[in-house]
Amino acid sequence: MCLRALGMPNEQIGSGTAELENTFRSVSRDRRLLVVLDEVTEPGHVRSLTSKGEGSIVLATSNRRLGELALRDVELVELDVFDPAAAKELLGELCGHAAVDADPDSAGRLAELCGGLPTALRIAAARLHSDRLTLAQLADELADERRRLGRLTVQGTNSTGVSATLSLAYRDQTEPAARLYRVLGDLPGVSFDSGVVAAAAVLDTETSTRLLTALSGAHLVHRADDGRYQLHTLVRLHAQETARKTDPPETERQIVQRVTTHYLALVTLADLTVRADRLRILDIGEVLQQPADRIDTLVRHSPFAVSDTPDRDAIGWLEAERPNLMAVLRAAVRFGFDRQAWQLAEALTVLFLHHRHLVDWRESLALGADAAHQDHQPAAEARLRSMLSRPLLDLRQDDRALAELEAATDLADRSGHPVLPGSVREFLGRYWDRRDPERAAAAYRESLELNQRAGEARGAALARYFLGRALLVAADGADGVPERNADGSRAAEAERELRAVHEEFLGLTGVDGKPAPDRRMAARAPADLGRAQARIGATRNARAMQGRAIEALVELTEDSGEQRQLLVL
Repeated sequence: MCLRALGMPNEQIGSGTAELENTFRSVSRDRRLLVVLDEVTEPGHVRSLTSKGEGSIVLATSNRRLGELALRDVELVELDVFDPAAAKELLGELCGHAAVDADPDSAGRLAELCGGLPTALRIAAARLHSDRLTLAQLADELADERRRLGRLTVQGTNSTGVSATLSLAYRDQTEPAARLYRVLGDLPGVSFDSGVVAAAAVLDTETSTRLLTALSGAHLVHRADDGRYQLHTLVRLHAQETARKTDPPETERQIVQRVTTHYLALVTLADLTVRADRLRILDIGEVLQQPADRIDTLVRHSPFAVSDTPDRDAIGWLEAERPNLMAVLRAAVRFGFDRQAWQLAEALTVLFLHHRHLVDWRESLALGADAAHQDHQPAAEARLRSMLSRPLLDLRQDDRALAELEAATDLADRSGHPVLPGSVREFLGRYWDRRDPERAAAAYRESLELNQRAGEARGAALARYFLGRALLVAADGADGVPERNADGSRAAEAERELRAVHEEFLGLTGVDGKPAPDRRMAARAPADLGRAQARIGATRNARAMQGRAIEALVELTEDSGEQRQLLVL
């Protein structure tokens, strides 16, 4: 075709590939050509049609990565999908700017539903013309994920559909890569690494990485700058449809169970890395599938133990994985994996104590509490419902928070768990903090007594800390007028409790008997102790304590806490 276009008679055109290539190089040597090759599938296509004429250029497009061409002085440019503005611009070019300008919201929604994919946008524009639809009508049609790919097809020409285009790329894959593609469609979450994929597909990490590279080369999978992989929205739908047609009905359920098990173990290790002596209802040995005497070794050799700040690395990983973890939790609940669901929700709390994503926190605990109820685990349900009160209070859903706390108190008292009743009453004190400092102090005293009776040192320290804060608030009185009598007053009592608790946080030991100070809470205690000392007139001590609090908070990089204490100082 190229030789004919350059004016060569048919009778002079050879038949073999090598002969044709040589002829093309000869004919093009004295010409300055632009050669455009669309939808190249093999690097050889580009090599065969590279003009030798001075100033000539070859521009090739492909849905595959043609990396080996880089060895031949070729510049490789990878194009992403269109951003929202560019997608709307293309829609305007295809179906008229007047239509887009008249309904920009529907145009934006349509661009989002097409995922910025130019092929999908062109097909959408063709349907707007052929079916005489408005932007809003087509957007409404595509809103249903189950029908979206089928609707992104021009009637009577299946070859122009998004699904048909993706099916061509899928059919070119080896059987192992094609199977992995279907697995990715059933994978909960928005991104994934090779370890998660290996767990989902029952592969070793090296094999999963190799297959992901193959799928990435075909642009069925996108590899982000952080090394994680993602599926385009429409590609995910195609992978799901293909899996439904190809694999047994129970395949998705099995994938979700394997991924949930994988993530649950990692989240539990992250939780243990941050704070080993936290109250937990889940059985760590059961989750990690290890005997009790192996847990400490497992934590020391976990993925988070490779740096000097394993606790920060653990929290950073949890924060990065949060969208995936929430998706896995929802999938576990959907398939009825109740035991794993509430265990995951409990372990995941460590993230929300450091990064307060209140809506996600509320959802995860509510899902976990319901799963614990289904699993007939009253202690787990009590624990999760009591913790659920925290995001509910911060979201100003106080009535629901009290209802959860009342249910948790009853469940904890009936569970027979030695530590849980004291913990639940600490959360109950948090509720009364905002309304009645005296009732809050009474709840904290009860929590302190129960924790001491159970030998729970950290729980007792937390109860004492919050008791001191409640007494400090009570010292100001309901009308905001401070008490005048410092001797034996609630302010003086608050000062004594807070002075004692700072050392308690620093003196905590882990489950192995080794020192395990709670530096985060130990950093907060001096700030409140300084307030109490200022309240009873010990101004010099108060200033010194606020200085210690600031230093500790700076060391923990809790910037908001540092600013707050600077204000107090």
